[in-house]
Amino acid sequence: MSRFVSPGNIAAKLERKRNKFLALVRRFPGISRQELAKQMRLSTFNISRLAPILIKEGMIIEDKPLNARKTLGRPSLPLRINPDYEYFAGVDLEASNWRFIITDFCGNPVYSHEEPFHPCGTRTEYITQLETLLRNNIESCGKIWEKVSALGVGAPGFINHDTGTIHNYEILPDFTDIPLKKLYADICGKDTFLTFNISNLATFDFWRRPESASMTVLHVAVRSGIASALSIKGKINLGSHFQAGELGQFFVGNGKILQDTTGLSALRKKLPDAPKKFWEGKKTALELEYSKPESRGILDTAMNSLGEVLANAATFIDPDELIVYSVLFEESEVLWKKLSGKFESCQNIIRLSSKLKLRRAPNSHFNAGTGAALYAMEKSYPS
Repeated sequence: MSRFVSPGNIAAKLERKRNKFLALVRRFPGISRQELAKQMRLSTFNISRLAPILIKEGMIIEDKPLNARKTLGRPSLPLRINPDYEYFAGVDLEASNWRFIITDFCGNPVYSHEEPFHPCGTRTEYITQLETLLRNNIESCGKIWEKVSALGVGAPGFINHDTGTIHNYEILPDFTDIPLKKLYADICGKDTFLTFNISNLATFDFWRRPESASMTVLHVAVRSGIASALSIKGKINLGSHFQAGELGQFFVGNGKILQDTTGLSALRKKLPDAPKKFWEGKKTALELEYSKPESRGILDTAMNSLGEVLANAATFIDPDELIVYSVLFEESEVLWKKLSGKFESCQNIIRLSSKLKLRRAPNSHFNAGTGAALYAMEKSYPS
């Protein structure tokens, strides 16, 4: 007796196949039908039936044959995503900055904007600021917004994923019970997806480095606060209660936590006279500030504390890679050498059989915002 399969189930299966097809073409531009069949565990015949449908819909395009010489049979036509099919937007929110990104269907940024996120005295003022920032940017990007299908929002603090509400953000005392998902969904009128901003750095990494999806990678962001995300074979571990990643809450001695010694919000209070270019990671400004004895002491303490915590975290997690994201490490070697040196010396004390090297993420300023847009794309085309 044959098993009944409802039309709805068939439609869902076809949609999953389409989304998986798109995800592979997006991550491996120029992929062949044969390789797609292998990756999806389908016959080449099934792939050859699906490809024309997506080409007709405008989602993918065919390149010229890989081999221009005349061959028997039909040449292999590389497949690519049509970047102009539709766009996705992403918001990256932290204590000191608000970033807005729009990407094309390939995940490449076509619009970006950043401006300061100002501390407020009340919850209502924060909500008003969040509304104003999004409304202004939707207006500023003009007709590009018409092509946007969904919005991804990367938020800090402790999030209730069921309601899309930020319970609190410890760096901003009045940033409590913010209904961020509903707030932004009502403004943009599009599907809106909320997650942790640090998780979007891991999402960005999957897209830009497909090989990372087969590894265990610890992502650490040194921004207003300090947070981490652990990706295991392409999946982001958020913990049993969605609170994994609060690396900034690790104690570093004398009753202090890492966030209070190394987070950029804490460093701004300790280095009030540091110029704007220092906080933008400009090499000359960083090295000049570090040359001042008082500033050097503060920054050395910050890097030593971070190095110790990262070494301990690596001991327990045992990742294949540990990637650090911060503007402080992108142009100048001075702080990076201090951090990596402390990390290495801690590993020597622990005496692990295999040592892990830190990796610093280049050009990471807008990565979390781009990752938020990519997250929205993944939620729109779940595979």
